[in-house]
Amino acid sequence: MRRIDGCSLDKLWPDLADVEKCSVRDQLDFILEKLRLLPAPDQYLGGGSPPQCVDCRMWKRTSPLWMESETQFNEFLLSGNCRSGMEPYVNFIRPMLRENHRFVLTHGDLHPRNILAVKDGGGIRVTGLIDWEVGGVYPEYWEFVKSLNTVRPIRSGDWPFYLPLKGIGRYFEEYAIDCLIDNCVT
Repeated sequence: MRRIDGCSLDKLWPDLADVEKCSVRDQLDFILEKLRLLPAPDQYLGGGSPPQCVDCRMWKRTSPLWMESETQFNEFLLSGNCRSGMEPYVNFIRPMLRENHRFVLTHGDLHPRNILAVKDGGGIRVTGLIDWEVGGVYPEYWEFVKSLNTVRPIRSGDWPFYLPLKGIGRYFEEYAIDCLIDNCVT
C-alpha cells in the first residue's frame, strides 16, 4: 500500500469553478468506466472474504451469506426490519425489482469525502478513491443509487449535478424503487 497525494474533494469542492467541477466529473467518468470494465473477481456479489453485500441506509446492514444472483440480492434489500404496517408495501415493491442487471465492480460510497484530488497548474486532478469499505461486485445500478443515497441539498450543494453519469450510468427507475424500499425497510 502507498499513500495517495491529495485531500478529500469535499474540502475543495465549494471553491471550485464550474470548469473544474466538470473536469472532476470527466476524470471520474474515465476512472469508473475502466473500473466497470474489469471482470468481476468471482461469482459472488458483495466484497470481502467471505464476500458479503452491504447496504447502508440509516445504518449499515450486512448480508449473512454470500449471494450468487440478483434475486438473492433483491431479497436482501427487502429483508430488513419492516417499519410497522409496511409489510404489504414490501410485497408491493418486490415485483418491481429487476433481476437482469450486469454485475460490476462498485465503490458503493461515491461522495466527495471519498475522492482525493489536488489542485495543480490552475486545474484539478483526481488522485484516488478511498474508503472501499462497502465496495464489491454489485448490480450495475448500485453505484448510481448509492451515490445519491447521501445526497441532501442542504449538505451536498451542487455535487449531484456533477455526478459522473457516463461512468456509473443513469438508473432513475432503480433509484425510485430504492427510495420506496428506504421508506419501508430499516
